Amino acid sequence: MTATNINAAGYDTGSVNVNANIVNIIEVDSDPLNFGNIFVTENNESGIVFISSATGEPTVTGGVRKVANASAATFNFSSDEMLSATPDIPSEVTLNNGDNSLSVTGIGVIGLVDGGVALGGTLNIPSSVPAGEYTGNITVTFIKSN
Repeated sequence: MTATNINAAGYDTGSVNVNANIVNIIEVDSDPLNFGNIFVTENNESGIVFISSATGEPTVTGGVRKVANASAATFNFSSDEMLSATPDIPSEVTLNNGDNSLSVTGIGVIGLVDGGVALGGTLNIPSSVPAGEYTGNITVTFIKSN
């Protein structure tokens, strides 16, 4: 047998910059995004209910016949500086009723003349949707500019 020795004669070192950026967020209470009472026929075809963040008014398509008592969510800020805050909004939210669910997509906000922000979106109604109350939650975080 032959023995082999290895000697390490040199080495290299380096440095790495480490950074962190703290961002202030504001969590604000709001009035609910309310898709209201949605009227469909039994064994309905699929459709949507769109709540405009600009007007708060609903628009319906497909098997949705009528909507009553619908409204966009509104956030009211106590400070004008929050009007320039960037909202972080999920792309989709699920509303549940037992084993049944509906999806809300196209969620968006628009600034209001009176200093608040309104939130709207599209509720997707599947064909033969079971009747009942569907509920869920959207978390919107406003990221304040530095």
